[in-house]
Amino acid sequence: ADTLDQGQQVMLFLNRLGFAHFLFCGDCGHTWRCKDCDVSLTYYQNPPLLKCHYCGVQKKVPVCCENCSGTQLDTIGLGTEQVEKTIKSIFPKASVARMDRGVIKGKKDLEKVLERIQKREVDIVIGTQMVAKGHDFPGIALVGVLMADASLNLPDFRSYERTFQVITQVSGRAGRGETPGEVIIQTLNPEHPVLLAASRHQQESFYRDELSARKLFQFPPFHRAVMLRFQHTNPKNVENFAYQVTELLQKEAPRRFANSQILGPSEAPLARIKKMYRW
Repeated sequence: ADTLDQGQQVMLFLNRLGFAHFLFCGDCGHTWRCKDCDVSLTYYQNPPLLKCHYCGVQKKVPVCCENCSGTQLDTIGLGTEQVEKTIKSIFPKASVARMDRGVIKGKKDLEKVLERIQKREVDIVIGTQMVAKGHDFPGIALVGVLMADASLNLPDFRSYERTFQVITQVSGRAGRGETPGEVIIQTLNPEHPVLLAASRHQQESFYRDELSARKLFQFPPFHRAVMLRFQHTNPKNVENFAYQVTELLQKEAPRRFANSQILGPSEAPLARIKKMYRW
């Protein structure tokens, strides 16, 4: 409110599309999932849709549960669409623009929104990673990073690095004009070392801590990692093949590649995408 009163612009960053993470039944606990991918369907309110972000399948929002016929349907989580709706209700006089794949379908859409922001026709910008990189918005004096710790828990050794990167990039959108910028990071874990380092612009200390952890756990850049991923429409076929390849590598690798280590096999974090089972 203070930023808007001063005639400045605000940017809110949330790396989540849609209105909510998923739809569930309050009577039986059923959630709607994609039939072709091992993920829940994201709930969109305008227009009402359940959508898979991996294969693109869409379906109408049901009026009752497909499992128990109950009508106590509710949503969990939030996305940029819900943030936009909430912001518009809190600041009805403010001009709000959303930048994500839900509204930006091509280059022309992007250029149109960027031009409106540059001309100060937009007061509050809400977006995903699309707003983070490379844009120069001199009028933005306040950046809010929502749910900053959501990406810290992804099953990827680069999750800390990527979280630090995106917070640094988004923070760099504030204060590029004459007005000093302010960045507020919302988190459930304010003492997390990655978030503390990002909020204090401590790139070197983050770099040193991350390097020592990578070295301790034998991750890149100290060790080279190779991932072999297999996929098939038959879950048993792909599982058996993954074990056969692992067995072959365990025999051959010590002879051909000194000090190599074979990990797995295991199911992929997203075990099925577009009807393909993945190991």
